[in-house]
Amino acid sequence: MRKIILALLSIFVISCVPKFEPNKKEDRLYFKEIKSGNMLLQWFYYSSAVSESPEYIVLNKNNKEDTIVVSTNIADINLDRDSMKISFYGKPTRYNESTKVTLKNYPIKLDTTVVSDGPKYRKTYKKPDR
Repeated sequence: MRKIILALLSIFVISCVPKFEPNKKEDRLYFKEIKSGNMLLQWFYYSSAVSESPEYIVLNKNNKEDTIVVSTNIADINLDRDSMKISFYGKPTRYNESTKVTLKNYPIKLDTTVVSDGPKYRKTYKKPDR
């Protein structure tokens, strides 16, 4: 009986230890993708067991990937021919700490006036494996 309890306890402890692997593209859950010419703007997060995972906005242009922002309060993204608009619930933050929005050679408009009216279900999708 003691061996069974130790075995079950060991399995429980091992299953609680997080994987320390880098995030992979196949683990991404997407909120939105916008394609314009040779640019692809992606808004996604990595699936995890925690209740609040940071969200990423990444711009793919000319086969180069540039992370624009990692935040926990993104409301929406839009892409025009001449600029990108990122909306936030207040100032851009990541777990209550300020975060920077950066992208060289492309204008970004930040909208920090979006007001949350409570938790919302946001539909996500996963890309099929290629």
